[in-house]
Amino acid sequence: MTLSPQDPEMARVTSKQVPLFARDIAVLCEEIELPRREITRLFRDGFLSFDPAGVGELDESAEAEVRFLGGLVAAGCPRAMLRVLLRDLRKPYSYDLDRLYYDWKGGRWRLLPGEDDAQGSFFALLDRLEERGARHSLERIREWLNEALDMEETGRLLFAHEQDREREPEPEDDCGDAV
Repeated sequence: MTLSPQDPEMARVTSKQVPLFARDIAVLCEEIELPRREITRLFRDGFLSFDPAGVGELDESAEAEVRFLGGLVAAGCPRAMLRVLLRDLRKPYSYDLDRLYYDWKGGRWRLLPGEDDAQGSFFALLDRLEERGARHSLERIREWLNEALDMEETGRLLFAHEQDREREPEPEDDCGDAV
């Protein structure tokens, strides 16, 4: 089966390897603030692919599944909503939440943009700002880029614009839109 680059299956964790510092399920449930009884209910209700009572240390795939399902339940997602959210995904639900998000408007799971997508989006934004004549926004972006390049050269990793944002109100471009 060939996957499209936008297929949520690209975010599936398939490794059955137990990490060097593996967690047991009780510790993981505590970490994601999920009552242990809820992980048992997820198995009993047919969401979780393995019986948590019979598992010691979790392999990478099982940990991803607990984080994915447990995160939704810990956030307050009721079972009916869980069924809706999961209807287009394949079991086991061992998806990496750092690579996937739910598009509420489109009603489906999507991959987070990768670095190439982000770069394309950035250039598209610059083109739109240029077309609109949003000179103030473009100048501000240039300042941030120069600051970032200067800091990279000196080995500092924090962007000064993060500190600026704390001190300044949100800037507006020449069209009155927040940047």
